[in-house]
Amino acid sequence: MVNRYSTDEDALSYAAKINGYLWGDKYDARENAITVNGYLNKRIQSFNLGLAAGLDFGSTKSVTTKIANNLLRLNPYIRLQASGVKINAGINFVQEFGDFSTTRIFPLVTADFTLVPDYLQIFGELKGDVNRNSMKALTDENPFLNSDIRIQNTVEKMSITAGIKGTGGAGFGYKIKAYHKKITDMPLFVNNFAAVNRFDVIYDFGNMKLTGINGEITVQVSDALRWTGGLTMEQYKPASESESWFKPQARLSSNLLFNFNEQLSFNAAVYMQGETKAKVYTAQPLLPYTVPDPSIENIVTMKGFVDLGLGADYKINKQFGAFLKVNNLMNSNNNRFLYYDNIGLNVFGGISYSF
Repeated sequence: MVNRYSTDEDALSYAAKINGYLWGDKYDARENAITVNGYLNKRIQSFNLGLAAGLDFGSTKSVTTKIANNLLRLNPYIRLQASGVKINAGINFVQEFGDFSTTRIFPLVTADFTLVPDYLQIFGELKGDVNRNSMKALTDENPFLNSDIRIQNTVEKMSITAGIKGTGGAGFGYKIKAYHKKITDMPLFVNNFAAVNRFDVIYDFGNMKLTGINGEITVQVSDALRWTGGLTMEQYKPASESESWFKPQARLSSNLLFNFNEQLSFNAAVYMQGETKAKVYTAQPLLPYTVPDPSIENIVTMKGFVDLGLGADYKINKQFGAFLKVNNLMNSNNNRFLYYDNIGLNVFGGISYSF
């Protein structure tokens, strides 16, 4: 829900939205969540005064545990928006309630300066937040989880980001940023000792430090040819674990789209990932898990990989289309998680219908 458009630039603006989900798995774990967000904003000449608020309700029930981890966020802010300058300063008040009860206040500051219109902008951000972990989010990343997963929140104590973005003329865009984060209780995946084909979730107790750089480029050669690419380099300094398990330090993606005509288009995609580390237990760790025990841990190095794919789409008419995709052209044994190799060379196609 949003207020209707007004020609008065200083009019009060507001919006609200609600969403939720129900989730379950074959091991009788159940989860439900409802999120309500809203904001109010009043413009006074070059300034904006506003309040953003959110309620995040979540309940997870597994085989032996039931957790309610809820969040209330309040973000009062003042924003300066003038020619070539946009500065947003405020706080992020976060209240955890349910089975966890903690009050935290973080800074929330963003800035954007235009040095050369359309060509060069400098931006930065300083913030902190509490991230509500959930079975849905964890299984979206790793679908091979165990039957009884411990759920707790992760605190992003400090996050600093700075970068540049802009265009280099018609059809060219770029964005480069560097960041440093201090994260408490970051969730990590480890193979279960008794059932190695299932993954438990542990938390890196303490303050993990993450430093990274990310770059994105878009090149629109013509109406028929478009290329996008991205590179992420990250360095993890774990808090109590010896490694940040299954977290790659390098990722590269590239996508090329070619429209042969109005009906037929082709695309090629490349994804590269650097090596990762996995932890394998040689004996049953203490439960509940608190701190790592290197004497019963072996570290397995998982090699990096390259995944190359090709595809084609054909528009038969306004309603029907056909597509064909070829994945893992190099037929390599890629594995994102230990003991789960990706499918080798595979081809599939289908029919699409629009109405």
